[in-house]
Parts: sequence; structure tokens; C-alpha cells
Amino acid sequence: MSTTLTILGCAIGLVGALWLLALAFQEHLGWGLGSLLFVPVLALFAFLHWDRARTPALLNLAGLALAVIGVFMGAAPTREAG
Repeated sequence: MSTTLTILGCAIGLVGALWLLALAFQEHLGWGLGSLLFVPVLALFAFLHWDRARTPALLNLAGLALAVIGVFMGAAPTREAG
């Protein structure tokens, strides 16, 4: 279950990140290249262009949340019989 949740979260986050990257390139070549080469620029782009970037940014954050939950579920200690 945890592996599936982690993979699903990563896939959703990737879709959101690629969508944001496409929006950054549509805005200006500099935004796109900056976002591609230095990831914090993508977060800055989402913040400064929130009206256009709201949906993909929230999708990215939702994917991150699912992936983190999946990782922590998989890292939870299991009780061994004994």
C-alpha cells in the first residue's frame, strides 16, 4: 500500500511540475530555463503568477504530500511475532 501511494504521489507531483514548467516557458524563455535549471525558480514563478499557476502548484503539493505519507507508512516499524 505504501509503495503504491508513494508512486502515485510522485506521478501526480510530476504532472504538476511539468504543467508549471510549461506555464513558465509560455510566460518567458527566461522563466522556463531558470525553472528547468534551478528548481526554486519554479516555486518563485508559481508564487508570482499564482492566478495562472494555482492548479498545477496545488497538484504538485498534493503529489508531494501523498509521496511523503507513502514513505512514512513504509518506514513505520512493524511488530514482529515472538
